[in-house]
Amino acid sequence: KTPNDLERETALLEQLVRLAEERNFSELPPPGSGIPGSPPCWTPPATIEEHRPLIFLDLDPVNMNTDNDTAGLKATLNEENKNDMFRLPLLHHASDEVRAVAQWDPSIHEAHEMNRVTPNNTIIYMIVKIIVLISQPVRMELVLRKRIATTIGKTEGWWSGKAMKYLLGYKPYK
Repeated sequence: KTPNDLERETALLEQLVRLAEERNFSELPPPGSGIPGSPPCWTPPATIEEHRPLIFLDLDPVNMNTDNDTAGLKATLNEENKNDMFRLPLLHHASDEVRAVAQWDPSIHEAHEMNRVTPNNTIIYMIVKIIVLISQPVRMELVLRKRIATTIGKTEGWWSGKAMKYLLGYKPYK
């Protein structure tokens, strides 16, 4: 072999090893590495996602449809019925946190299972669908869906125990 062939063979082997390492690193990222899909380096509570979700966007200009640039619009989760989605009005959202409070209106559907008095600490499951406007790597809308478990909790209402104690001088028993 000539020196050029040996040099080329060495370069190709180094590239093959580097590509194999990258593939292994992306398929099984180390815990806590921050790479999407990597396992956590901590034990998350039962309600927290263990892995970071990974979304692949096809940003090829040929495949980008200018009429409908909403990614994930036609995707669904298992057992999701697109006709059973209801728009909930937002009561409060915090711009510095990923949090929002929405109001459930029982008059928007006809499911009697969802319009009954729910016992305290009952767990219900729902699919949350949000539309996010991203600006990087390209400006577009992205539909995200997540199946969540929520706990129904009773609020004390407008006359909380603290207000009653302040007004009456003592906290009434229920």
